[in-house]
Amino acid sequence: MYRTLIVWGVLIALAVSLMPGGVSARQDTLTVGLSLPTDNGLFYGGVIDGATYAAEELNIDLVVVSADNDTETELSNIESLIEQQVDVILLNPTDPELSLAAVETAVASDIPVFLLGSDVDSAETELDIVSLLTADHRHAGELAGAALCDAVKDEGTVVQLVGVPEPAEDAEESESTTAITIRERSEGFSAYMAENCADTPILPLNVVDLDHDAVVSAFSTLLESEDIAGVFGFNDQSILAAVEASIIARKNAHITFVGFDATEDAVKAIEQGRLQAVVTSDAWVLGELGVRNSVSYLSGEEVAPNLSVDVMVLNLDALGTFRTRPPRKAGED
Repeated sequence: MYRTLIVWGVLIALAVSLMPGGVSARQDTLTVGLSLPTDNGLFYGGVIDGATYAAEELNIDLVVVSADNDTETELSNIESLIEQQVDVILLNPTDPELSLAAVETAVASDIPVFLLGSDVDSAETELDIVSLLTADHRHAGELAGAALCDAVKDEGTVVQLVGVPEPAEDAEESESTTAITIRERSEGFSAYMAENCADTPILPLNVVDLDHDAVVSAFSTLLESEDIAGVFGFNDQSILAAVEASIIARKNAHITFVGFDATEDAVKAIEQGRLQAVVTSDAWVLGELGVRNSVSYLSGEEVAPNLSVDVMVLNLDALGTFRTRPPRKAGED
């Protein structure tokens, strides 16, 4: 399904002239295309809100397209943005591997491309990306460690759900984007726990690609033999699978669960008390900085090739603040 949200710059009237073939020509007003995996949920709603805020303040046009978590739709959306002759494309990849075609198509159009939220696996392809704006995953792991350390207080074992990628056919194949993300989150989590919660046993649970059914099965088996006080999942799919297994085993009441990403299902689980917290990028700042940096680039300013956005812990108390916080500029405390 193709969805488009158009936000016009403040006090800017849209004057559309058509080129032969029906494709609109670029106007004096800058137009930023923002491609997202979905426009549903707290996180992506925050990205749109932040981008919209910056677009209105900078008097530019913003076109937002949603892929509905489908990479073929994502590719079609990118092709549509190219046909609309947007001045820059901000792309939050739907999948680290399968979104490569969409990124390559955007880059080939000679329209500047910024990646938001995550990178794509392009070991065999040199991609001319202007900038990658993503979370500091090591710091995110540290925040997850802090949340669990405070909750478990050395009472019981903390399980670390580790997503082991499928073995590469080529032994010399470079580390995938997903593997890098998991490794950095793991390093941050392990470092924090070792320094601040040294008496708490940490038990890695290795599950290939953090598949939902595999996590449910493996964690169910673990619950039979271990006194588990807390669980850290490297994405929301894995932590929700662990929550599901614990509910089936009727052992969820005394376990603290911390995930990562703030998907719609995870936010609902927090609201229902089944999940205690998730670590996530500051979605508002991700959208706002994406727009501001793209406009700076188009204005001839130099933009760093890699930028990190703040990460935060969202629990039940923080959700209310996160939903209702007033607009603020990126970088403000």
